[in-house]
Amino acid sequence: MEDPTTIALNLTFFGTLGVAFAMFFGLFIAFVLTLVLAGLGRLVAVTAMALAGLLGASRPAKMEPHLSAEWTAAVARADARAAARAIARAKAQFTPHGQAGDKPQAQERKAG
Repeated sequence: MEDPTTIALNLTFFGTLGVAFAMFFGLFIAFVLTLVLAGLGRLVAVTAMALAGLLGASRPAKMEPHLSAEWTAAVARADARAAARAIARAKAQFTPHGQAGDKPQAQERKAG
């Protein structure tokens, strides 16, 4: 007959493993059930929304923001100034410095 201490240790070890496996399996089942319930909830919600759409429930119209005419004009003027500044900088960058009339330093001081 084997040593009773060895039998007790084996039972304790394998009992612990069994409980750990049962806890893991239980947690796995709980996780799967949570995902299944979430999926069913989503399916019910989408189905209800589709049925509501078929029955004629209308959605409110999407409201676009309305800007005042002054605001739109101010933005257009700012865009035009920015475009003119970009063109002037491009001309100054690609114009040789020896030509008369286009001095990059003077244009930068005026723009700043």
